[in-house]
Amino acid sequence: MPPRIPKTLRIHGLDFKVWHLGDGSYSFDFKDGGRRRVVNRKDFDKLRKEAERIALAIVNADTAAMDMSAGERRIYIAARDALAPAGITVDAAAGIVAEAAGILGSPHELIAAARYYLARNPRRTVAPPTAQIVAELIAHLTDKGRSAKYLVALRRDMSSFATAHPKLDGLDEQAIAGYLRALKAGPRRRDNVRDAIVTLCRFARSRHYLPDDQRTAAEKIERINPGVEVETWSPHELALLIEHVSDRWRPWLAIGAFAGLRTSEIFRLEWRAVKWEQRVISVSSKVAKKVRVSRIVPMSDNLLAWLAPWRDAVGPIYPNRETHRIGPAWTTLEHHHGDEIRRLAKLTGIRWSENALRHSFGSYRLALVKNIAQVAMEMGNSPEKVREHYHDPKSEDEAKAYFSVQPPEAGANILPLPLEFR
Repeated sequence: MPPRIPKTLRIHGLDFKVWHLGDGSYSFDFKDGGRRRVVNRKDFDKLRKEAERIALAIVNADTAAMDMSAGERRIYIAARDALAPAGITVDAAAGIVAEAAGILGSPHELIAAARYYLARNPRRTVAPPTAQIVAELIAHLTDKGRSAKYLVALRRDMSSFATAHPKLDGLDEQAIAGYLRALKAGPRRRDNVRDAIVTLCRFARSRHYLPDDQRTAAEKIERINPGVEVETWSPHELALLIEHVSDRWRPWLAIGAFAGLRTSEIFRLEWRAVKWEQRVISVSSKVAKKVRVSRIVPMSDNLLAWLAPWRDAVGPIYPNRETHRIGPAWTTLEHHHGDEIRRLAKLTGIRWSENALRHSFGSYRLALVKNIAQVAMEMGNSPEKVREHYHDPKSEDEAKAYFSVQPPEAGANILPLPLEFR
């Protein structure tokens, strides 16, 4: 018969209740400070030896406590009570202080270090789940009037990121880089997702979910930056496009091609911003939401000619552009815009390129004025951006031909001179 196993081991005056578990092993528990610990052993004799070791340690500790003087006991009790609200035991606190003092070089620097940290992190709050931060970011950008197209793309990309990384705080550079590498996408797409993660992390930092005084892990990851593919329309291609575009969308195409405004800016523009007598378009910071800087864009002769049928128009060039939410108004406008682009590409046989209107303006305009700073100001970009993106070499003759694309009744042989600010 197997040996009889006592239900309780009594060792050095201490009782340990023993359980015979279903897998044949033996177990007892005991209280270690404020925590309950469990001991498991396959062999009962080994369990008894572990109980003897623990009992001896407990008895020795109690004996040491009994040997304390009244002053020592008073100090211990005061230390225990001071640490209790923080949930730290006296022995754990001793280890923390010793380690921190070793780092700082002196225990007297601990309070100063804590105050310095608090000053640099004044309102650090517990970060909610990544999905909640994404929702807060989308709401914030919606209120700031970012385009529906941008918000839809941001929500799509960051929802996937939130699923992969439900907690943003503590996320390191390696984890984000691994997420980007796992994307089945080209370099530009990866850079776009990386930029979206940077936007999310910066927003989280502004809400004090991440440390205020540190670069986020996403910001430390360099962009692959494969370079911008500068695609431009030739004068002949542009003439075909503007000739076959529907009347409703002709102002958009003309302003994009001959003034270089972004499509999102044109959608926010009102006819009162077109200063016919001054021959300029006034782009306010409210319209130029991407850069938040107002600018004046000169109007070429052919742009004036293309827009002439709308000289007496009032109100927004494209209605409903003030509905800054992912709702029917914006969705309908952009949906019809996409339909027109597809119709235009099919009708002309010209493959559509998303930024070719703006790239064409920047490249041909630079060939005429030969002044990067001026073109940067007109386009609402930095000179570095113009130098990198729009310095697609064009001859002056090509540029003159481009800005000579006129409505049929206006004559196609007018060669405008370079516009200068006076």
